[in-house]
Amino acid sequence: LGPARLAILDDRTARLDAGRVSVEAPESAVGFTVRTSTGDYVDLGTEFGVSVGDDGSSEIHVFDGVVIARPRESDLALPVFEREAGRVE
Repeated sequence: LGPARLAILDDRTARLDAGRVSVEAPESAVGFTVRTSTGDYVDLGTEFGVSVGDDGSSEIHVFDGVVIARPRESDLALPVFEREAGRVE
């Protein structure tokens, strides 16, 4: 996927500061979270990709299942479904 700055914080959380990451999480990993500077992406047993742009914005692309997107600047929790994408600036 290319260069990325990714830190594994614990067995349920990773932080992506730059670049792209692809996650394939089994049912046993429900709740796994990818954090970015603009939001958190919480897995519900799925396959998804997260990218962080040069401007700090982040994008989610869900390939299978559902991911909950939680923008950092709000209390929203938005579901992103299979074959959907979203962007947080």
